[in-house]
Amino acid sequence: MPRFPFKWIAALLVLVALPGCKPPVAQNDRVQILEDHPKALGLFVPAGNLLMIVPRGNLASKKMAIGGSTDSPRYFYLTNPDSSIILSGWFEPAERFTSAQQIWATDSKRWAGKPGIEALNVKSGKVSGWDATFYTTRLGSVVRSHARAHWVEAGSWIDVHLSMAVTSTEAAAEKQARAFLASIAVKNVKEKA
Repeated sequence: MPRFPFKWIAALLVLVALPGCKPPVAQNDRVQILEDHPKALGLFVPAGNLLMIVPRGNLASKKMAIGGSTDSPRYFYLTNPDSSIILSGWFEPAERFTSAQQIWATDSKRWAGKPGIEALNVKSGKVSGWDATFYTTRLGSVVRSHARAHWVEAGSWIDVHLSMAVTSTEAAAEKQARAFLASIAVKNVKEKA
């Protein structure tokens, strides 16, 4: 066996082992966003089993790599031009999902004491297959309605965070967030017809 390939492999292994370096991610493990349809966006990870269909409106994908979990190749970020609606999240293997309640408890603990992140009017429930927690945040005069929702099926987990500007009452904003979440369809693409 020639020595060059072994040295190349050894150098790659050393490089990947360095702090801050990540091994290359296969394309089949990276979120794909289909933007060709005028009325919907399709999001999926080729290695997974689920396709998420989001009503397009004026949403478009945007690169949002600000470190931490946003660096995941399975992370997505959709927003409209005025940022009144933001839909972000991840596609993950189902075995990484614990429960909506446990994830909410972890998030709440992480946010404790941070300005503008205090969750108000927290409510949990199911919406069209999504296991969701709805809440409101206030930062000065800016009020946003949120949903943190999970869909687990066929070995895949979709974790979404919906954030919407509140333009009327908080109750109306929660109703809008519930309706938007209900409009997001999820299809098992590996299911036999």
